[in-house]
Amino acid sequence: MSREFKFVFIVFFILTFFSSFACECPPINTLDINEVDKYDVLFEGQVVYVDSCDTKSSVQFRIDKLFKGVSDSLVDIQFDCSSDCQMSFAVGEIWIMYVKYAKFGKLKVDLCSRTRKKLDATADYYTTTHQLTFVQEIEMLTQLLGKKDVMKINNPNMGNRNLIIPKRPSMLLMLIFSVVGMVAIYFIIKKIM
Repeated sequence: MSREFKFVFIVFFILTFFSSFACECPPINTLDINEVDKYDVLFEGQVVYVDSCDTKSSVQFRIDKLFKGVSDSLVDIQFDCSSDCQMSFAVGEIWIMYVKYAKFGKLKVDLCSRTRKKLDATADYYTTTHQLTFVQEIEMLTQLLGKKDVMKINNPNMGNRNLIIPKRPSMLLMLIFSVVGMVAIYFIIKKIM
């Protein structure tokens, strides 16, 4: 064999070796209070919108049953759609979502969480790994955590979330006091220096 052939073979072998790893998840633990404590928000919901993987890779759910956390009735969740551990969602699917906060206010789900899609009972391959059917898992979550109220958008009990803009005379007074305060601070600092 020539040197070039050996070199190409070795490079090909190395590249194939590193790209051949599929996503490996640890075994799913039994559903108990310790398992649900790993997640920030748990709910059953239906997919209403999916961003294409070219842009944000997020999915929007309408929450039907909230078990843990605080959420509006519509929630956006980020997911991986580009690596070996990618997930896929389609509008109309029903899921039990186990999600964590990735950043302030941003929820993220990964393939190795307990998240599962509702499938026909005969084709439900999640039952093998989760040790529960979809319905049994909903019942177990209800038993462990109970059901929480989903926040309704513009719910009067949730407080006013609208921006409060002061009336024109108040705004003018605040502007004048701000300018006078900044000028005073400027002259004080100039006198000290």
